[in-house]
Amino acid sequence: MKGLREFSGISEVQSKEYEGKRIYYVYVGYEDHGKPTAKVFVHEDCLTKDRDVRLVGSRLKRTEKGNYVIVPDPDYFIAVVGWECGFRGKSSCELLTPVEERITYWVYRSERGSLGMSKYALVSVKKDQTVKAKLSRTGRTYGHPKSALQVIKVDGDEVKADFLPEEAQEDQELMEMLGG
Repeated sequence: MKGLREFSGISEVQSKEYEGKRIYYVYVGYEDHGKPTAKVFVHEDCLTKDRDVRLVGSRLKRTEKGNYVIVPDPDYFIAVVGWECGFRGKSSCELLTPVEERITYWVYRSERGSLGMSKYALVSVKKDQTVKAKLSRTGRTYGHPKSALQVIKVDGDEVKADFLPEEAQEDQELMEMLGG
């Protein structure tokens, strides 16, 4: 994973001119009739050359007024936890790792969500931490697993995400080897 653009429910980076400064932001979530869950402002140092948000070296923060902003911080990374629901179903993600900051959002597959609603979380974590989440989904999955364990960690300048089958969650030795 190189940037935020490749994730479901996150818009491309947009910008506006305000008092002589260019302000960058993304919309997170796609709920009822396309309404976003949150607007996240992005510091210009967190943008790549092709106007995407860097994941490694960026941190999600919340201001006193409740606005979200992505700022540069070499000790942190940003990840998206979750997966797509089945047809006419729902998905859920339960974080098993404490995170610094999080935005939980929904992505509707239709205007009112009747074709399915997928739940995701945009999280900010220290680089040396591994993010683990228990994922589940309902609806028609057409042979895809209905539950899994998602493990996210930093490998160089990339964020790597792996999905482990449900059986792996009960294997204590395996979980210890994965850092849990």
